[in-house]
Amino acid sequence: MNERRQEFVRMAYAKLDSTGDGIVTIDDIRHTYDVSQHPGVVDGTVTPDEALATFLEQFDTQEKDGIVTIEEFMDYYKNVSASIDGDDHFELMMRNAWHISGGEGWCANTSNKRVLVTHRDGRQTVEEVKNDLGVRPGDVDGYRQRLRDQGFGDEIQIDIKGGIEDDEKPARRSRGVRGSRPRGRRQA
Repeated sequence: MNERRQEFVRMAYAKLDSTGDGIVTIDDIRHTYDVSQHPGVVDGTVTPDEALATFLEQFDTQEKDGIVTIEEFMDYYKNVSASIDGDDHFELMMRNAWHISGGEGWCANTSNKRVLVTHRDGRQTVEEVKNDLGVRPGDVDGYRQRLRDQGFGDEIQIDIKGGIEDDEKPARRSRGVRGSRPRGRRQA
């Protein structure tokens, strides 16, 4: 695995290791991993539950102590990396699965929540919640705290309506209206 990919694995591990002490548990991973971004779930070959179970089985392989070391985490992603050709695709997968903010162009993160922030002066902006991993849909206080951690003051109001509460449901695509006929010449 090249250095660029290893850096994204380290970034994901750092998100899990919030205290910086090198201790990440299986439960930490279970509660923070966004299984909807797993390649098998994305392409429809496995269910989210199957992907999560398989994913969790890969960790804690060396010591069997409930702790996932950076080495165990890196070993798992070495295997994943081997199945992904492009570095950009690997970056996008890691950013979305672990809600790593940033990226440019094709690699830009699309999984972090965005909220409508009303500032004290009345102006409104849409802001990315850069560390939304572990904040449950509808948790206004959780999103507000994460924005405070990003430097927004206490005076902001946020609106999370418009998809955050419902983000566990897959988006539905319209396939047209039954019984409608194609546009074109009218039939007499």
